Amino acid sequence: MARNLAQSLIYELLQSRKVSTGSSGNYPSKLGKILDFIDANVESRIDVTMLAEYAGCSPPTVFRLFKEHLHCSPCNWILGQKVKQAMELLMKTNMHVKEIAGR
Repeated sequence: MARNLAQSLIYELLQSRKVSTGSSGNYPSKLGKILDFIDANVESRIDVTMLAEYAGCSPPTVFRLFKEHLHCSPCNWILGQKVKQAMELLMKTNMHVKEIAGR
């Protein structure tokens, strides 16, 4: 029952925040590179400075790319990716919500 409740809550969170959870698609190369980095490091602590350094641009450029192409902030995107991963773990493993939250 807790698993179903958690899945419902995660789904509602994604729907209410309108956080897209897709990966790099037809975006500018710097943004695609950033999205790939986020996907590969979603379990780590990621900040905008780190993303800017990785893509070879400034933090304001990272914010601009996200706003123009994804209509959200880098932090909201990262949160959406973390929620997506948690949802997948809930559905595909026998891990408890506490275990997933502690990752």
